[in-house]
Amino acid sequence: MNRSELAHLVNLITVASIDGKITEDEKNNIYAIAQSLGATDEEFEYCVKTADETKAKGTTIIEIPDTDEEKTSYLKSLTLMMMVDGEISEYEKDYIKFIAEKFGYDGGKALPILIESVQNDIRNYLGKKQGNSSDTTRESGGPADTRETGKTDKGFDEEQLKAEVREAVQLGKEDLLRHDIPAAFDHLIYAAHMDRNACQLFLMIINVRVRLFRLGKEQVALLKSLAEKGFALSQYAYGRWLESRRPESDSLDMADEYLTKAEKAGIGDALYAQAVLLKAGHYGLVDREKFSEMISQAVDQGSFLAEQYLYRQTIYGWNGVTADPQRIVDGLKKWLNGNESNDILVVNPAYYHVLGDAYAELNDKENAEHYYRKAINMGLFEAWTDLSNLHFNDEDFDKLLDQGCKAGVANCLAVRAARRMDTYNELEKEYQDELENNPLLAKGTKNQLVRITGDIMEDLLSAYEEGSDMAPYYLGDAYQNGSYGFDKDFIKAWNWYVEGANRDDGDAYLSLSLMISNHENPIEIPDEEKTMYYYVMMALRNNATADILDTVVEGYLNGEFSDYAEEFERYYLPEYYRKHEGEEEVDEDGDDEYKLIAIIEPNGNAVIHEFNVEEDWDDLPPMIDAKRLDAIRTQPLYDLTDKMGYRNKHITAWVDNMGLLRGLPENRIGCRLYPGSIVGDLILTLEDNKYKPMSFENLSELKQVIAELGATLKYVYLDDEPDDDGRFDAWS
Repeated sequence: MNRSELAHLVNLITVASIDGKITEDEKNNIYAIAQSLGATDEEFEYCVKTADETKAKGTTIIEIPDTDEEKTSYLKSLTLMMMVDGEISEYEKDYIKFIAEKFGYDGGKALPILIESVQNDIRNYLGKKQGNSSDTTRESGGPADTRETGKTDKGFDEEQLKAEVREAVQLGKEDLLRHDIPAAFDHLIYAAHMDRNACQLFLMIINVRVRLFRLGKEQVALLKSLAEKGFALSQYAYGRWLESRRPESDSLDMADEYLTKAEKAGIGDALYAQAVLLKAGHYGLVDREKFSEMISQAVDQGSFLAEQYLYRQTIYGWNGVTADPQRIVDGLKKWLNGNESNDILVVNPAYYHVLGDAYAELNDKENAEHYYRKAINMGLFEAWTDLSNLHFNDEDFDKLLDQGCKAGVANCLAVRAARRMDTYNELEKEYQDELENNPLLAKGTKNQLVRITGDIMEDLLSAYEEGSDMAPYYLGDAYQNGSYGFDKDFIKAWNWYVEGANRDDGDAYLSLSLMISNHENPIEIPDEEKTMYYYVMMALRNNATADILDTVVEGYLNGEFSDYAEEFERYYLPEYYRKHEGEEEVDEDGDDEYKLIAIIEPNGNAVIHEFNVEEDWDDLPPMIDAKRLDAIRTQPLYDLTDKMGYRNKHITAWVDNMGLLRGLPENRIGCRLYPGSIVGDLILTLEDNKYKPMSFENLSELKQVIAELGATLKYVYLDDEPDDDGRFDAWS
């Protein structure tokens, strides 16, 4: 810090303490400003000590700024510090008058102008735009002369400001109840720095990630301005915005800088945000022990987000914790003590959302719905997604999903798009049948398909704008594969996957790695192997839907992923061995009689079966609701074998959502193993590679199998002649 900055910090500390007390808000703001000025701990201690000494001696350190603009900014920051606790003592007034006079102004005239200027800044964002407000500087320099506006020196009206803050709280509260996030932000942004209730409401905006996507450019610019001036709450809010939106390549570095300042000022939610970035792999190798330590520290600092994380960790059994949703129900019900208030300042609706999650895990649909609806009625519209999922298997699902979409809930929009993808696939089967058997009907069906494509696109783009982390992946997948009526476009696919990765979507990371593996990346990547490994690791860290643990660990055991050795040794290898504890080692030469088969259901649940290839083959069709199947053999995964650790492994074909038999790796989505896009059953096994996938004894056998699975031959390619074994090969 230079001499001028040191003097300014000393004077700020003096203003805050001159009335004999320093409030928590004043303390936080002083420390945040010190951080923004780059003060070291030693410099801060020096300034505190110097402020005490100068106050005791009745002296002041003055470093006079060069320009009137700098003088005015300096005086306004002192005035705001004086006002931040909602009270202004005579000592504080006299001190600022003294500083103003040292700058060459009339202290008696300058003080009310400075107070009014700061009040006007506040009013502008309390939704009470005041007309005829005075300028902060005159043409001749210095604070505006009261004679220019006809205003008189009335001093600081504390009661008026408190009334305006109370009104801001009420308006912000009403905005949140109707989910008008931009209006709530405008009403609360300044009041949040001065009032505990306003701060509590303001955090209901900042702490819900998707709500940050609703802020406009001017609102973000204001956050940045206040953050740069050293206000800790704005530093946290702006850091969260940067972490969520990531508009620039260095956004995460900037986010970390602001979050660090906010955390040092005592904002526990900032530490939680940093812990999440650590767990996601943005600070280098993942350190789960440090993550848990940071979560605990954040809870100790009063972090609401860290507390919510621990609740859900217990509900779902994350991080090796035993799942115990009943414990959360009992604890929260005891805390509420029968007072289930509808006032968001009494009970944050997020608590009701957590209760809904806990009851849902307990299969108590009635109570889960009660608390989800309670959260929604209190403005937490994001609970619409969970409420609709509660009715996934009944007729209310689509109706509830549409209500969530109408409210602009990001994940509701993404889920509805996925539903429409299923509808498209079903209708496309009808269309192909009509082309062959009834061309007149096919034209109308084609029009329906075009309309559904447009609806899917609209939902996904809206979901993306609202902050969904799923929507970019869905868009990338549609463009990569030319699905659902989208044009096949690797450039658009790549760009959308990058957008998904910027939101830490594990499936997007995995898709980027697979595009590189399949030589589909549309841009030149200097070190493809290193980049591919990075994306695979980020997919693993960020919970890609596919269970890729075995694949990645086996790659590591074969010499891959060496840059991440410490992470593998600490976490993934032990997980891998625990997962396979007690299993018989599979003979990779194909001599082992028993093999493992995993049948993954449409909802993503997997059931593992021990399977005897020779004796139990007839038991396989009932597992996938098929009357019969001929031999379906396995093959290596070619490029993935070498590049992603599938070495020496063979995987069977799978049955997709059209009921078609598909082989690997001809279908990239099969490699992804992503159940969100595969509605039909998925069959995986380790077996011998005697036959290629889709190998059948004769054409009639093939037709029969396809017919029994409800598909048509239009989706299957056949070899004209049988192979040396007298079998017909077919593939999709």
